[in-house]
Amino acid sequence: MPTLKDFKIIDLKRSVWDKEKSDPTKGRYKFTKKVYLKNKDYDDRAVRPRWVFIWNRWEKNNDYLEFKEWESYYDAEAVKVGDDFWPEPLTPKADGTYQFKDAILMKIPLMVWLKKKAEDSARYDQQRKAIQGEFDRLAESHGAKLEMLEDDIIRKVGI
Repeated sequence: MPTLKDFKIIDLKRSVWDKEKSDPTKGRYKFTKKVYLKNKDYDDRAVRPRWVFIWNRWEKNNDYLEFKEWESYYDAEAVKVGDDFWPEPLTPKADGTYQFKDAILMKIPLMVWLKKKAEDSARYDQQRKAIQGEFDRLAESHGAKLEMLEDDIIRKVGI
């Protein structure tokens, strides 16, 4: 049984495929050269996609809440037939989107994604520092400082 990790995204712009023998609306392509999108592509300006591709929850039960949030917060869109990317070997749905079980493939503009990652990292660092500060205060209130604990660990391990 396939999982979302099993779907590889093909960059149709850099791939070579026969447009006459292919039917993108049915997820059928006749390739002479396939180019898969890889993480290292984001390092190369010449081939860097303008988007980051992510699977998001697609559930009617919650009125597609996560999908709608990503649309509004991250300027994300569902990947559709004609977007120059294809999650092999999925067949698009009637609306042209690529869905697998309760997930839909979305694209987020690269610059928006990088900003989100930077904000997440800053928030993580702030929370980590707050937790570390609280731990240090608690340890000190019980008569131990972090330096003392580190010294004890070093002596016990023999470093």
